[in-house]
Amino acid sequence: MTKRTFKVEATTHALAPGEPPTAARPVASLWKASGYRLFLDRVSRRLVTLGGLLIIASILAILVVIVAQVLPLFARAVATPLPGVQLSLDGPPLGIGIDEYREVGFLVTPAGLQFVRTKDGTQLSTAGPGLGGAKVTAVSPVKDGPFLLGLSDGRAIPVEARFNVGHQDGRRTVSPDPVLGDPSTIDPAGRPIRYIAYATPNSGPITAAAVGQKTIILVSVTETKALIGPSTKEESRQTLALPVEGEISALALDNRGEDLFVGTS
Repeated sequence: MTKRTFKVEATTHALAPGEPPTAARPVASLWKASGYRLFLDRVSRRLVTLGGLLIIASILAILVVIVAQVLPLFARAVATPLPGVQLSLDGPPLGIGIDEYREVGFLVTPAGLQFVRTKDGTQLSTAGPGLGGAKVTAVSPVKDGPFLLGLSDGRAIPVEARFNVGHQDGRRTVSPDPVLGDPSTIDPAGRPIRYIAYATPNSGPITAAAVGQKTIILVSVTETKALIGPSTKEESRQTLALPVEGEISALALDNRGEDLFVGTS
């Protein structure tokens, strides 16, 4: 391998008084690279500007939606009565409920659940299997989730009023889809249930039923889950004779099933 040596000579020149300076040699620039860089700068600046405008527009749209939702709260409430509907029932309703869209209502009658269309009162269906010739004589407070139907033979049936929501031809359709559980014996003597209350805490369901003027039967079911095999259920029943002067007229249980409230006449 041969070595090459380069010799660079640097010279300096001092300008004499009155001598004009020598013009610097032009530096070659990459015009193509500079043009591409300028193009990217313009595009980036416009994209950043467009992104800022979109963020401002999104914030304004959110504010418009919030104002549109909050503004009706400052207006006066208006209640418009709707025309009533005529229903052919086999007895006075013991309970009443409605779906979340207020299109289909249901009534608890001695024959079970009767679903009707709230718009015109059209009767849709009746759910009352498992009665076995008995009639519904009491119902626990109707709420979201299961509630109980008390029967004339001392039994109770858990019921949950569900609804199927769909869309047909661009319109919403609501149809009843009730869920009926297996009947359970509350009073072995078969006395009719006059009032009933129901709670479903984590420990298991609790039922309180009035079967006489001053007699209440408490039934609790405790479910124990096993690591291997099916779970086991243990049922306990207790009869309470209340020392009150009047008759029992209402029953209520708290959600935890710890307190029972009894109304008397």
